[in-house]
Amino acid sequence: MATLESEASLFAGAVCVLSKVVAGILVTVVAVTEKSTSWMLFSFKDRDDAPVVPVKVTYRIDCKMTGEVIVEDTVLWDFEAIPNVDSHTPSNSVEIELLPEVNRIVDQNNDAESRTVTVTATFFNGQQTTSVDYTVNGLRNLE
Repeated sequence: MATLESEASLFAGAVCVLSKVVAGILVTVVAVTEKSTSWMLFSFKDRDDAPVVPVKVTYRIDCKMTGEVIVEDTVLWDFEAIPNVDSHTPSNSVEIELLPEVNRIVDQNNDAESRTVTVTATFFNGQQTTSVDYTVNGLRNLE
């Protein structure tokens, strides 16, 4: 089984912060403003840095501070279950849109909250799960 790595970027308006793979684990800390829309891009590569296309991709988003599940496990595409039928075309990358309802402060006593986006990619020879953390800064901090 090949060792697979992911790279991720978070796009918030014109801001792009690239993450790094450290010891096979992707760690990214970036910040967005509460109730804003942002995008996270995951690219899938093998150990030779060649693009690879997963058979199935799922993601979920959790609030690290409150433990609340912000977005339940969501299938972006699954070509094992439904070949050639999906709203997403298979690719070596996937963009996840983080809508204002995702980028909200769960506990209004918090000035900021940390989120974890967990992406699981299934390949013909195995599966890889990667997590990226980001911070939602409350609007009251901007006043």
